[in-house]
Amino acid sequence: MKASLAAIVTGLAVSVAAMTITSKGNIMSMTVKRSDFNNAGLHKRSAEGCDGPIADSVNYILVLFADDEAIPDSYQEEIDAIKNPADSSTTTQMFSTAGSDPKGTPVLVEDGSNIDRRQCRRIVPMKVLALGLCRTGTTSLRTALRSLGYLETYHMRSASTETPRDNELWTQAIRAKWDDEGSFEKEDWDQLLGHCQAVCDLPAAAFAPELIAAYPNAKVILTIRDPDSWYQSTYKTYYQDIKDPSSQIISHFDWAFSLYRPMFVMLWNRLFQGDFENKGKDVYKAHYDLVRQLVPADRLLEYDVSKGWEPLCKFLGEDIPDMRFPCTTSTRDFQNSIRGRNNRKIRDFAFKTVALVLGMACVWMAFGYISKWTGLI
Repeated sequence: MKASLAAIVTGLAVSVAAMTITSKGNIMSMTVKRSDFNNAGLHKRSAEGCDGPIADSVNYILVLFADDEAIPDSYQEEIDAIKNPADSSTTTQMFSTAGSDPKGTPVLVEDGSNIDRRQCRRIVPMKVLALGLCRTGTTSLRTALRSLGYLETYHMRSASTETPRDNELWTQAIRAKWDDEGSFEKEDWDQLLGHCQAVCDLPAAAFAPELIAAYPNAKVILTIRDPDSWYQSTYKTYYQDIKDPSSQIISHFDWAFSLYRPMFVMLWNRLFQGDFENKGKDVYKAHYDLVRQLVPADRLLEYDVSKGWEPLCKFLGEDIPDMRFPCTTSTRDFQNSIRGRNNRKIRDFAFKTVALVLGMACVWMAFGYISKWTGLI
């Protein structure tokens, strides 16, 4: 890489002076178009909320620009080097000025990003496997881990909203695990999760044995909850959403949902043996017992998110942040979120359909008037 790349920041069209980025490694900066960035199977990172130390192995900071902004040909060599690093140990850290969500955590991808994970590879080490099931504080844990710098932390929202094409590989993993269709090996996990330093929530938690085997050096967290409380919350949220007719309808016209819902229903039925109502709690208990058997005590934290930062940071060896621990999502909040999502998607589809019909009607009427006045009919 050319040493002069370090000076490129001064010529950027957006200000990156506000970035407070430190590292013990050799940090350089360069530009890359969004299309090249996505084609390389990489993920964008936000400068905001990432002002702590970057891992020693980080070599580059990528600053994204729109496709219509020119990038000199002289940079192509560096762009190619980022896509295909000669040194496989090279880790790439990528930032964009995309901003942060209301909680202050980095915005890493736009919702609905079209990323083909088959073109991806591992670019950061997997450090944390949070393998507790859904409705055990996984959303709070994701926000907490991201705030501690574990970027990216994979979550159900990654598959459902952020990068829906991930569901193609999740479906393959489900069929390999439960249906004996093909295989899903370490290389496949690195393609699917290669941009992640941590995972939590479903669908990842359903593959606890596979992920523990694939990443033996990762620390493991089990978010815990009383089984009866967990069952009631999960029954009122995820299970009801699966049975909700509006969710079924949306999957027929919404691109992201058409990829996510079939995967999730398949996973749910396999994980809970087709009978969540009667087997849900037994599966929950068996899942936790299995993880306890597979992971040595010094690598395992059984974690109640209501305990806040201290046990989490102590286990991970991180300093406690000067901020409140992210609040959990209540059952009612989750229900309202699902209801709002479904209503919004149906409303948007109805609006687009009406607009299309009106547009076609206007074209037809205009054609009729033109034909009448020109005598074509």
